[in-house]
Amino acid sequence: MGVLDECLRLTTVLDDLSAGRTNAPQAEARLQQGGRPHHVFDPDGLLGLDPIAQVPVRLALARIEHGQLSPGVRPVWALLLPRPGRMAGLRGPLEVNRAALGAGAAVMTHDGTLCWLGEQVGEGMQWRLARAERPFPPPDPREAARQLGAVLAGAASALADLDIAAGERPDEVHAPVLGPGFDERSQHLLDRAWLLLTTVDAALEAQSAVLHSHAVLTRERHLRELADAALDAISAAASWPSDALGR
Repeated sequence: MGVLDECLRLTTVLDDLSAGRTNAPQAEARLQQGGRPHHVFDPDGLLGLDPIAQVPVRLALARIEHGQLSPGVRPVWALLLPRPGRMAGLRGPLEVNRAALGAGAAVMTHDGTLCWLGEQVGEGMQWRLARAERPFPPPDPREAARQLGAVLAGAASALADLDIAAGERPDEVHAPVLGPGFDERSQHLLDRAWLLLTTVDAALEAQSAVLHSHAVLTRERHLRELADAALDAISAAASWPSDALGR
């Protein structure tokens, strides 16, 4: 899933880093799994980095590890997953909204103090740091799990008739591992939602060449409702480490 996968990994890495469960070198190694380089551009100097040139991600991670972002306050990080027609809690500024919508994901503190906007460039990931308005918080995992179940139940009969996955479902789908700061319920929710989103996106892509009819439009509406619920569940699973929920 490209940028989504990278943003989810970044969210959990930043949460572990902010909570002291890992350090900057270990966090960098987790981000660069598979040998993909990561660089950061800090045009507004939010972490005191070079405002003109990109720098290795380890410099930004070290600043966060040592509390430069919020001295004395442990930030909690949110994964926001906007799509056209749904801003997923983003409240601006417009530049941030546009960049996040173009990428399909953004990582930011729950209070909007720092936002990471990612883009795949060649074999690497480039991140731009920005300040955002305080976003609407993602649903917590329990709320998202209930909503996902309700949407699945509501669409069940229609999707059974339309067979959304026929010939399109990947043989194997593995969600990223959240890490030590998240409990098994969040990982289970992520696994379920990741598989559903992969399946639905494949079905929507396969449908793109079909002439529109009432049946096709009905199918698409149900698929997009499922995709939205899956995105909310992925966001919830990654945005609420156990200690933030009091577990």
